[in-house]
Amino acid sequence: MFDQIEALWAISRYQTMGKAGTYLRVSQSAISKRLAGLESQIGKKLVHKKGRYVVLTTEGENLLKQVSPLLTQLRSVLFESETKGYQHNLVMGVSESIFSSWGAKSLFLARKKSPKLNFEIHTHRTPVILDKINSGEYHIGLCSGLAEDAPQLEVQTIAYEPMVIIPKGLVETNLSRIRKEEVYTIEIHSETWRTIFRKLPKAKINITGGMESFFAVAASAISGFAHGLVPLGVAKAYKIPEKKIIYLKKYELQRPISIVGNKSVIHGGEIAKFTTILEKQLSL
Repeated sequence: MFDQIEALWAISRYQTMGKAGTYLRVSQSAISKRLAGLESQIGKKLVHKKGRYVVLTTEGENLLKQVSPLLTQLRSVLFESETKGYQHNLVMGVSESIFSSWGAKSLFLARKKSPKLNFEIHTHRTPVILDKINSGEYHIGLCSGLAEDAPQLEVQTIAYEPMVIIPKGLVETNLSRIRKEEVYTIEIHSETWRTIFRKLPKAKINITGGMESFFAVAASAISGFAHGLVPLGVAKAYKIPEKKIIYLKKYELQRPISIVGNKSVIHGGEIAKFTTILEKQLSL
């Protein structure tokens, strides 16, 4: 029945038999057979066609809502069981600003020291990663912030990345002047914003605008649009000269870098080893 419930879940997310089959790595006909078998056992219609899509009926939505926590838990148990073998897949979500700055190299080096793990890496913003971990799509996430919207997940902070200011137009200036001018950073609904906004009054930095990407913030600063408050890794990715980066060490403006996942997965043998390897090589 696990395969049948998983097929129902995949259809709820992808809304076509083909895409659900692609995700589960089975044929479209296999998805149809699994659904038919589940409907036969339940005695109710669980999906119906809506134009080009296949959507859940009310009965299907109610069933999935009831079994989703069990489905996630079962996936964790199965993954934990797999780690006892020689090699297994690790589906991992990584925050875009992490992967696009220092994350890709760090993960590559950690992967070389984790031969029992086959990595499948996806990049998203942190809220998307948390959602996919909750739904069982991803095993773990490498995220920024403290994942306060996901109290049911285990959060293991492995590093703190300094936040720095890129002066607009890369013109050398000082913090006193920046405090009187426009400063942009990530938008207020992000996990990183939640961890730094408490320290902003102490630093006397007035945030006047937010963007959906730290790389967009950096680009706007380089172009002269506004000063940009970004993680140090983003500034380095743009090869900003060291003397033009404004550090804020005494104000402790930094974002936590955390491994997030279900407790049984995070503390599993190979994942725990991988986390330790990654933490040791980080020097943010």
